[in-house]
Amino acid sequence: MSRLSVPLHRNNHYSYIYTNHLLMRKSLSYALAVLLASAGWAAVAYSPGADTALPSQASARVSDGEDEEPLAPDNVSELAISWNILEGGFDISMIAPTTGSYYDYDEWTTVAGDLTEIEKIDVCLDKGYWEAPEVLHTFVNPAPGEALSYRETSLAKGSKYDFKVIVYANGENSGGTTVSEVLAGAVPAAVTGVKVETEKGQMPVKITFTTPLVYAGSDIALPSLEKVVLSKPRGWYSDPEELAVLSEVEPGKEYTMTVNKENVTGTNTWQLVAHGEDGPSATAEVKVFIGVDTSGKVSDLAAVEQPDGNVLLTWNAPATGANNGYFERDELKYTVIVKTPGENSWSENMLVLSENQTECSYLYECAVSEPSKLRFSVKAATAAGAGTETNSGYLIVGPAVPLPFTEGFDNKISDYSWGTENMWGTATNCDTSYPPDWRCSNYAYIGNTQVKPEGEEGALMYIDFYDNTPLADFWLVSSKINVAGEAALAF
Repeated sequence: MSRLSVPLHRNNHYSYIYTNHLLMRKSLSYALAVLLASAGWAAVAYSPGADTALPSQASARVSDGEDEEPLAPDNVSELAISWNILEGGFDISMIAPTTGSYYDYDEWTTVAGDLTEIEKIDVCLDKGYWEAPEVLHTFVNPAPGEALSYRETSLAKGSKYDFKVIVYANGENSGGTTVSEVLAGAVPAAVTGVKVETEKGQMPVKITFTTPLVYAGSDIALPSLEKVVLSKPRGWYSDPEELAVLSEVEPGKEYTMTVNKENVTGTNTWQLVAHGEDGPSATAEVKVFIGVDTSGKVSDLAAVEQPDGNVLLTWNAPATGANNGYFERDELKYTVIVKTPGENSWSENMLVLSENQTECSYLYECAVSEPSKLRFSVKAATAAGAGTETNSGYLIVGPAVPLPFTEGFDNKISDYSWGTENMWGTATNCDTSYPPDWRCSNYAYIGNTQVKPEGEEGALMYIDFYDNTPLADFWLVSSKINVAGEAALAF
């Protein structure tokens, strides 16, 4: 007997992805041949401070001999402002615009055209709505599309500045592109390797970490650090409460802080910050649970069908508490649940198979006469309470189906609902609590583009990936297929 599996590997976890799997044809015999369209996505890059709005309508500027409105220049593009760590000063670069526009109130449309010349481009300090910008540097008569750059050294180190770049041409200006709160200086990268240790969930708390070795956003080594501060946030209008301070610290070294504070219980979120000459690093979050925690999730849950058709479940005990705190490992007991599809796509039927067991395994005796779809979940608990369930993928158990095996992924259930002809299981190494699932529909999306099957007939098998879905593999797995006596399989 054999199974068919369709793998899908997500190779980018920064983009919002809709995946389209092409229509599975019914002209297959003996077994299933699967053709998948690769994952597609659309990404939009936004440069902070770009104020230019896209017009709802636009037309090209064509001269008809009549007086025309002057073109107001577009803003600069590719504006970049960064502190030069080694030499000091802001490195400022941009591309001069090549086009401009004006609004034709007679035609109710925006008219765009090419700039022939630019009077100047001012780099300014933005003083806000009520005060004129302070000019720091002027590029005189730059060519449209010219790459421009210079270093600004007049600003005091240690402060943050708001910049505005304004283009002037044809007696008009671009309105300006702004970049806000740019630090004149460089701060350390955040601390790393944070570990929390308690005395069975009680004070004192020991926090171990490694100080940064380089400046934030670079590979340039830090010459020194002033201090590392552990603090507790106290709201918008109050300064953080300092819990511990280490003043004698060096870059790239491991240190331990100890906090022994009364009247602290439950979940606490503290902040760890490294301070350099020009200011503090980004915060590293420190989660501390004081008290006895409930157990976390079991890990490495595996559901494997055995040769006799039964399913063996195995798992590992939770490594941490539900809130990353201390929990009583000696009290661990497990509940095993089997789940089957419910009346609709978002419901499941659940049956408890075992409670209060201490072993990290369970043998499910399968007694079905036809292919059936199910999955398992395991939940750990102690006297402090139960943790979160860990779910297996869906399995198709039961007897093998005969050849030929045909699947079109285009079974029309209703005008608004599609499904598969056969039962399919799923598997993944995605370790999130709610990984994305396979779906069947007569359309899908790649980015913002709707995609339908060829000829707009049938349906598509696809996965909706979420923004926070980590790098992972996903499989669609058929029921067992009886291939006994077949010398070779044809697809």
